[in-house]
Amino acid sequence: MINRSIKPILLSTERLIIRTYLTVDAPQLHTFVMENQDLLLDTGPLTLRSNQSEADSEAFIRARNRDRQRGRWVWNAVFRKEDLAFLGQIVVTRLDGWPKRGEIGYFIARQHHGKGYATEAVHWIVEYCFSELEMHKVFLRIKPDNQASLRVAQKLGFDRLFLREHDFQNYDGEWLNSVYWSRKAPNSWLAWFVRAQG
Repeated sequence: MINRSIKPILLSTERLIIRTYLTVDAPQLHTFVMENQDLLLDTGPLTLRSNQSEADSEAFIRARNRDRQRGRWVWNAVFRKEDLAFLGQIVVTRLDGWPKRGEIGYFIARQHHGKGYATEAVHWIVEYCFSELEMHKVFLRIKPDNQASLRVAQKLGFDRLFLREHDFQNYDGEWLNSVYWSRKAPNSWLAWFVRAQG
């Protein structure tokens, strides 16, 4: 059981600010969810179900920050640096076991698609996972028909692992498939071990 608290994240990239959700973000989070409900049905059922009002969003943020203090995951808002527009969210889940591993999930609002924001956010969260959380490997789970996210994984040097059928349930309870991708920390013991094995 993991119980080591994860510190709040605050990253400033070329175009983005990525930081752990604060309760003051509740109105923007709620608006984001309401404007992207159809897209969140498959890949964001927890976010969709838990943010039906601003009060829900504030409770959701408080609950996710309690989870962060327990060391399980950290939920972050993604803002455009130039005007602090709310673009979406990116989540790091710490997985049990050794070597240290994590899963990254993200969602950028529809009106901001096609501008490279997801690639930039994932790039810097991956670096954070390796340098600050000392993870040896990070994973992405992507729906097989999500071409934009498949391109993000490829651009950032993730390796395709396998297709898992009936991997997760969407908002309506339907089982969906995922393609698993991974990336190893460049200087980790695990990376060295894998290279040494040939």
